Amino acid sequence: MTLVPIPSGVRFTAFTPQLLVSKAVARMAGRRTESQQDAMPYWRLTDARTELLTPEQAGAMDAWRLQVSGGSGAFLVHDVLRPRPFYAGRVALSSQQGGEATIGSIATSTSAVLIGLPIGFQLIVGDKVGFKMTEETRSLHVLTANVTATDDGSGDGTATISFHPPLSQPTITTSAIAVFEKPSVPMELVGDWSLPHERSNRRASFSAVEVFL
Repeated sequence: MTLVPIPSGVRFTAFTPQLLVSKAVARMAGRRTESQQDAMPYWRLTDARTELLTPEQAGAMDAWRLQVSGGSGAFLVHDVLRPRPFYAGRVALSSQQGGEATIGSIATSTSAVLIGLPIGFQLIVGDKVGFKMTEETRSLHVLTANVTATDDGSGDGTATISFHPPLSQPTITTSAIAVFEKPSVPMELVGDWSLPHERSNRRASFSAVEVFL
């Protein structure tokens, strides 16, 4: 499956992925309940909406739609409202790091040790991190605990991050790169697509779901 970028210059008024967890809940005697997760959690983009498009942008979006639906292609989605850690401006990753960090080890399916960080680099609950094996093989996670990188004794920073959903192993290993600048997940279009071509209402809206490449 090929990654196809959203056409250049297209801006959105709504474009935030949400993590979906499917559970079956059974009610038992004594007011007790028993729940079981049905499947692996996955990301969904619901009712993404663009700003008013130019005729050229509308045509480009129509062509893009054909490339990322029906299993032929995918596109990368990140949270446009929180594209980087909340405190990234205080102690930022260097331009050489490009918003990425090295994975020292994967402690559990929901925690990993990052190395080579700036000392004092701060992450808080709700920040997002991506793990990238290749351009196509990625996963997106939400941090569940605050952490600040501390000196590992060699002048570099290290931090153990906790996150959800769990890693898909062995798909994601220590060979992956931890991404903090626009961490993304591949998706494909599903459901209804709308793009009226009236002059006053030339806005696209669509939904998408994560694909595992």
